[in-house]
Amino acid sequence: MPATGSRWFSYNGTGSPLVPGSYIYTPSFLTTCTSGKKVCAIYAIYRTSGPSIGLVLQGYINTALANGTNQPAGSATTKKYVYVRPV
Repeated sequence: MPATGSRWFSYNGTGSPLVPGSYIYTPSFLTTCTSGKKVCAIYAIYRTSGPSIGLVLQGYINTALANGTNQPAGSATTKKYVYVRPV
């Protein structure tokens, strides 16, 4: 496992998507998640206890759940930190 830096974490489907314990480190994440009302995965700073979910990432998660779109919004080349999928 990596020591530091941002990595992909898949939402385990249980618990709050704002809680680090609700994610599983996913080193080879390839998304097919494009829209929906459930978190699919996040790109966050790696910590041994799980992803670091700061205020900005919390905002992206909340916006993604409210709008049903990957976040942050922008062009196709905008780096996404939150991917969502259908419920």
